[in-house]
Amino acid sequence: MEQTVAPPEAGEFAPFYANYINLVPTRPLLPQFQLNMDKTLELLGHLPLEAGNFAYAEGKWSIKELVQHCIDTEQIMLYRALRFVRNDGQALAGFDEDAYVAALNLEQRKLSDLLVDWQSLRQFSQRFFLHLRAEDWLKRGVASGKTCSVRALAYIILGHESHHRNILEERYLPYV
Repeated sequence: MEQTVAPPEAGEFAPFYANYINLVPTRPLLPQFQLNMDKTLELLGHLPLEAGNFAYAEGKWSIKELVQHCIDTEQIMLYRALRFVRNDGQALAGFDEDAYVAALNLEQRKLSDLLVDWQSLRQFSQRFFLHLRAEDWLKRGVASGKTCSVRALAYIILGHESHHRNILEERYLPYV
């Protein structure tokens, strides 16, 4: 049975994340993990091989870099959720998304392979959140110097993906 996971309230996340959280529909949360992934795969799954290297402007990420950024971010948010659920009291460091992308070596990776990786991670993420108790969703920890709840992290994962899918639709796909 689907437990209801209300959207996080102010104070459960850094204000920076509000735009992501606001992109998540107000319907049962857990099915959104698969629905979001389905939309992303529909958008990117049929692009020609060379499209993965396309960036819409000089200095902007390629489609493959953007996808890997989304994978990295989901992994980090999921790791934070795990630490918070397990009552780990340590403050967690932030991450520099641009430094992560700069360290990538995607020349030999196909976009289709990255999408398979993301699907696998998404299935794991969904299963992790599926088995939380009601009280686990409200647990909090500190990451990047800010307090964050587990439910906020789930919403951030979904909203972050939606945000970047919107960017792909608006700035990338019209030109590939």
